Amino acid sequence: MIFKVYPTILHIGPSPRQVGGMETFIGDMLNSSLAARYRLLLLDIAKPKLRRSGTYAIDTGYAVFQRRFGSTMLSYGYSGWFFLKYLHLLFSRKIDIIHIHTASYTSFWEKCAYICAGKVAGKKIVVHIHGALFKEFYKTSSRPAQKLIIRFLRRCDAIFVLSRSWKDFFSKIVCDNKLYIVENGINLAPFKNIGKKPARFSIVHMGEVSARKGIYDILKVAEVLQRQKFKVHFDIVGPGELDKVSALIQQKKIEDYITLHGAQFGEKRYVYFQRAHCFILASYGEGFPIALIEALAAGLPVVTTRVGGIPDMITHGVHGFLCEPGNIDEIANAIQHYIQNSKTSCESAEENRLHANTHFNIECCADKIAKIYRDIMS
Repeated sequence: MIFKVYPTILHIGPSPRQVGGMETFIGDMLNSSLAARYRLLLLDIAKPKLRRSGTYAIDTGYAVFQRRFGSTMLSYGYSGWFFLKYLHLLFSRKIDIIHIHTASYTSFWEKCAYICAGKVAGKKIVVHIHGALFKEFYKTSSRPAQKLIIRFLRRCDAIFVLSRSWKDFFSKIVCDNKLYIVENGINLAPFKNIGKKPARFSIVHMGEVSARKGIYDILKVAEVLQRQKFKVHFDIVGPGELDKVSALIQQKKIEDYITLHGAQFGEKRYVYFQRAHCFILASYGEGFPIALIEALAAGLPVVTTRVGGIPDMITHGVHGFLCEPGNIDEIANAIQHYIQNSKTSCESAEENRLHANTHFNIECCADKIAKIYRDIMS
């Protein structure tokens, strides 16, 4: 009997059980048809996260909201432990490609050690850049730091970026033939069921509860809609600055308009998409947000901002409305449009489901990644 030997791909990244778009993508990718073509290994580098008072606060990772000195030291301790595990895998297993998932700032600098060790071991290196703020990270770094960023990126055999605009940026600092656009994809199966919609117009925000994600603008939008006496409710789902936001909600007296649900996992997350009428992401910085893809798959018209890779995902007036970050009136008017025009909402719903199935199925992403793996191993 002849056994087929599959090339082995070692992924470096946080496990799917954690909160975030990168984690969701990794989980769906590991369970896609890519696993039938390659032997996929995952070195889980997720940092511990703590639950407080029924909400979910990231305490020891990089996306910190409240991090103490001791937690910071613990985080770096985990980083060292994960790197030792990486070295063990590197020299004890036959690995063909190392696929490194990274964000920016500390996350990127940490991954530079993985790149160096992988190259010393003679491995092919893929760096997959998920961080929404990578451009800002590069532009605000000192000149010596920028040179180091370029040097490490140029050592890689392939660099995955999330959108055309990101490729345009990276092509200025690394060779264009190393750059590949790999848009995020998801498992679409959980979004096939359409839940019963409440009578009151429901809007969902799914993601980090922070200024970067525009949560404080959403509060202002809720105030506008309250003054105009629109019957609407915002479900805010995700970890973050929950105590601060909760206090502001009470101060602004909009408790009847907004509910904070904290982080939700698995099927619990899908319930909010199923019962919503609309999705909002008022972000100031994005890569290629998974939550936005999930909203499209759920058939929700979207109100979002013209940042990062979002204009590559959304056609204004077709899939939803693209607004300028911080423009409260523009965002509020877009929501009012969907409240007052149910026909437009239905048309967007059908268009968005088709759009997600055509462009953002995880299997399309798996096919693209498999081809790139073949190219860099040939």
